[in-house]
Amino acid sequence: MKRGVSVIIPAHNEESTIKEAIKPLLSQKYSGKIETIVIDDKSSDKTGEAARSFKGVKVYRNKKNLGLSGSINKGVSLSRHDTVCILHADCVVSSKLWIRDMVKTLYSSDDVICSTSPIITPLEVWETYGFWQKVYSLRGFLREQKHSQDKIMEVEHITGDKCDMFRKQWLQRIGGFDSETYRVAGEDADLSNRIKKAGYRILRIPTPVTHMHGAKPFGPSYTWRKALQLSEASGVLYKKFGFKHGKYWNEMTKSICYISLLIPFVNIVAAAIIAAEIGFFTYQAAVNIKDIKVVFVPFNKFITDIMNVVGFLRGWLTGKQVT
Repeated sequence: MKRGVSVIIPAHNEESTIKEAIKPLLSQKYSGKIETIVIDDKSSDKTGEAARSFKGVKVYRNKKNLGLSGSINKGVSLSRHDTVCILHADCVVSSKLWIRDMVKTLYSSDDVICSTSPIITPLEVWETYGFWQKVYSLRGFLREQKHSQDKIMEVEHITGDKCDMFRKQWLQRIGGFDSETYRVAGEDADLSNRIKKAGYRILRIPTPVTHMHGAKPFGPSYTWRKALQLSEASGVLYKKFGFKHGKYWNEMTKSICYISLLIPFVNIVAAAIIAAEIGFFTYQAAVNIKDIKVVFVPFNKFITDIMNVVGFLRGWLTGKQVT
């Protein structure tokens, strides 16, 4: 029996990319039923209208902004099928066999709860970004270019709920994504840790999904606000699971370094570590982004780090992401 699949697309102000995300879903070579559900999280642009332009796509508009986790959970509750797939509105499936392969992998063993895909940003997409968007997506972009996978493999984490497929019954049984604790970040790592603690597995297929990153230019103030949001979620995750993003340089070690600037003698070592990190970050930007504005990167990186520290400490102390 072919399993029906409900693809859920949470979207907030994604008018520029949502059509590209929906198109490949309508031409999938899969013999089971597929429904596409878009949760328009009270967008101020024409995200909903863009999604409704496709016949058969179900669009639900939130009366109030629920955030990412809340929108995903709403989509799951509205879905008809026992298999649910979460796809971000700026992610584009690269194969017509993607859903078939994801379903086959998800049900390959009883202890597999999630199947997922690697994410890539093509060079031609990255080159369309504005300067600050390039700077703060650079490290992720460089990691993605090194991606190499030719077979299904077990992984520790879902792909940021950007292109992940779940057994709906299990997802609902554990309460879905934690929308009470996380609004716009951290919900993916939280779910990944709960999957591991329950003794289940996550399998990743080789077929990548293209991440458009919204294709929206932004300035320095956006990076500061985003740093606050992401690190606040990291503080919650560290308090709850001892989970850190990055083995050595992460929000926890960064916080220790910056707080150590207030401690005599120790502050010399801390300042050296911080200067080295900011220097290497700036060097990477200068090498890969040929733009005179790179001279402003050290200052912006310092402010962004401060936002990381403030967010991490606030999340760790409150146990909740509220920004």
